[in-house]
Amino acid sequence: MISSYSDLDRVCKALGLEKKPVKKGHIWKGFANGKYVWIVVHHNNDGRNIPTGTFRQYVRKLGFNNPEEYFNFLKNL
Repeated sequence: MISSYSDLDRVCKALGLEKKPVKKGHIWKGFANGKYVWIVVHHNNDGRNIPTGTFRQYVRKLGFNNPEEYFNFLKNL
């Protein structure tokens, strides 16, 4: 399954995370599903697909049990 960084931005925003600009991109931070989350997205990644290993890390950090749960949440936005 493939997700883009723009999809990740939509999910992070829907979960109530705060987007903070930094020198080389932005950071999504805050509490998602009871855990403090910190996700860094670099400027050169906007619009690209997230590599599989990185995507699986993000899914776990955001509190989803698996990628299917992430995509169901994204579909319902």
